Amino acid sequence: MDRVTEETRQHGLGHVGFARALVEADAARKLPNIVRIFVPCDESTELKTMAVRLDYQWRPTQCPRCCI
Repeated sequence: MDRVTEETRQHGLGHVGFARALVEADAARKLPNIVRIFVPCDESTELKTMAVRLDYQWRPTQCPRCCI
């Protein structure tokens, strides 16, 4: 857990204006710009899908020869 999230959780001060997620990706492919997630529909047990745009703080460089 990052420092800001941990402090908010412990002290209840402020709020985080964005969510963080761990997205596993194939090293030989480009990082996705959008992922689809399942979220609950109101108070029912049904789920709906949402497209979430990803913003990266940093993107690793990729070797043009081996793609890793």
